[in-house]
Amino acid sequence: RGERPAMALRRSLQVLGGGGHYHYPKHVWSPAGGWWPSPPNWKRNTAIAFGAVGVLFTMTFFTSASLERRPMPPRAHIPSQSWCKHAKEDDPSLK
Repeated sequence: RGERPAMALRRSLQVLGGGGHYHYPKHVWSPAGGWWPSPPNWKRNTAIAFGAVGVLFTMTFFTSASLERRPMPPRAHIPSQSWCKHAKEDDPSLK
């Protein structure tokens, strides 16, 4: 056509990209956020979610470490004996 390359590129960028947002049914609810989700506080919400998971993991770890008991001493060393509260009571080889 005899266009300059910059004009051809600009026109192709207008054609590419899928166009704008189209109309969609407003009554349809999606737990993922719908057609174009972009929550305004997604970084803060993600940090809060990871923080909550971290707190729950820590609470589970410490509860497990305080309640862990071994009625029979293990044949080999188990890594959780390093932080288990009752390891020295349950395994005579650790004393």
